[in-house]
Amino acid sequence: MQFIKLHGHGNDYVVCEAKPLTEVGSLNEFVRRICDRHYGAGADGVAVLGEAENSNADFSVRIFNPDGSEAAMSGNGTRAAAAYLHYQSLWTEDELRLQTRAGVKRYCLCDRISEGHYRFTAEIGRPVFESIAIPMLTPEPRARVLNYPLAVGGETVPVTALLMCNPNCCVFIEDFDSVEWRRLGRVIE
Repeated sequence: MQFIKLHGHGNDYVVCEAKPLTEVGSLNEFVRRICDRHYGAGADGVAVLGEAENSNADFSVRIFNPDGSEAAMSGNGTRAAAAYLHYQSLWTEDELRLQTRAGVKRYCLCDRISEGHYRFTAEIGRPVFESIAIPMLTPEPRARVLNYPLAVGGETVPVTALLMCNPNCCVFIEDFDSVEWRRLGRVIE
């Protein structure tokens, strides 16, 4: 089975085509194993490219998290998939439409920096801030989750939550070095 590992904005994705994966058995288990940083290739996720079922798309892409679960979308993962298509000469036009679980997303190749090094812009939609749509459980539904006081890990942290294809939680801070961001990220997640 062949794949390429690509990097974008601090994330690394394994990108492969769907057809050879029919031999894998459990796709979720395959993703868990290949994303393992000690025994696999190590990755933040897997992007699986296939034929588009939607006539408004050129290809389809399924995005998997390292735990094997399928995500609706990933900006970095889908840009890696777009780079794969160009690198393998499976797509040569500057504009590309990818079918995702979050809908058809558009990508435009801005620059071929070097062999295998591309820059894309991505049209991935608008953020949604409604608590029910994210989803984020709050005592009362909120039209916007901005600076919401989230009790987590024995402290209260003001967070902004949004749905941008996938749920996101943002914490704005003054001094990055003063925050145990890895611990905070784990307890929020």
